[in-house]
Amino acid sequence: MQPPSGGSDRPAPALTRFAATYPWAVLTAWVTVVVVLGVIGLGIDSRLSAGGLQVSGSESSRASALIGGNFGDAATVPVLLRGPRADVKTQGKALATTLAKRPGVRVLSPWTTSSGRTSLRPSGDRALLLLSVSGSHEQIADRSAAAQRLVDEATSAPVRATVTGLPLLSRDGTRSSLATVHRAELIALPLLLLALLLVFRSPLAAAIPAVFGAATIAASTGALALLAAAVRLDAFALAVACMVGLALAVDYSLLFVSRLREEIDDGRHDDIESAVGAAAAPTTRTVGAAAAAILVAMAVAAVMSPGTALLAAAIGVSVVALLSAATAVLAVPAMLVLAGPWLQCGPAASASQGGM
Repeated sequence: MQPPSGGSDRPAPALTRFAATYPWAVLTAWVTVVVVLGVIGLGIDSRLSAGGLQVSGSESSRASALIGGNFGDAATVPVLLRGPRADVKTQGKALATTLAKRPGVRVLSPWTTSSGRTSLRPSGDRALLLLSVSGSHEQIADRSAAAQRLVDEATSAPVRATVTGLPLLSRDGTRSSLATVHRAELIALPLLLLALLLVFRSPLAAAIPAVFGAATIAASTGALALLAAAVRLDAFALAVACMVGLALAVDYSLLFVSRLREEIDDGRHDDIESAVGAAAAPTTRTVGAAAAAILVAMAVAAVMSPGTALLAAAIGVSVVALLSAATAVLAVPAMLVLAGPWLQCGPAASASQGGM
């Protein structure tokens, strides 16, 4: 397919021309940024908030705010003990006493209340402890996790302890979601590389979009980890952002590679820099328009989103769209200047390299 008439006669943007002129400097700076953000992104698990579907401005949201404002936020963490009657009683009483000493934790157990004792001790081999954990959202999560660790340490065979509750379920859900995202990335990248190899029939041409896709995921994770300090982000937002970031980075770099191969096949350029500039002129406009459309769509979604989950996803997608576009405008042209002569395969490659 030939480029549109006059499409390659327009000058490339200044940033792209700079990247084509100083490719090693641009790639060195880009790799440094990706590595730094990638290292920061390694700690994103601890910075994500628990997922929630509460709708802002709804009656349930106002009720939760009213309760929290007057009584403080709290969560219930049930602890079920199972085992021989004597062991459950001995370990249960000691555990209830220890948990009651924890800050922000109140304990309701068969040995600390006269009412409801039958419900908390339905049989001789079972006992239920109900923990009311209070504090801020972060304190509730930390205190619930600390209570679970204390239960694990204070109970031993033949007694078995099961700890549950919304804070712990949310934490485990976040970990499970992140593990699923990582597995999906490990599966998607090799399949993506194989598909690109079948399309381009050149390992280098196929590797460039895949490499920039993986790098964008790493950089986006770090950027979102920094953003999580100011904005409430959850595992759902991270998953959506990473998948969209991979798609955008591959798509944008794929456009550059395809256009450059067309320019090389055309044979009108004396050096690779001019070929990259000609390919970049129409491609950067396409990338810019696509990124702008995504940002506008995400801005509308953020304004109209009925809950924090969609708002966080919109913010995450906006961040990766900007990173993907910046990578396409700067890093991809720099890489193509260095790798351009080897992007073709077969007879076309020999002819192209011979002409240059």
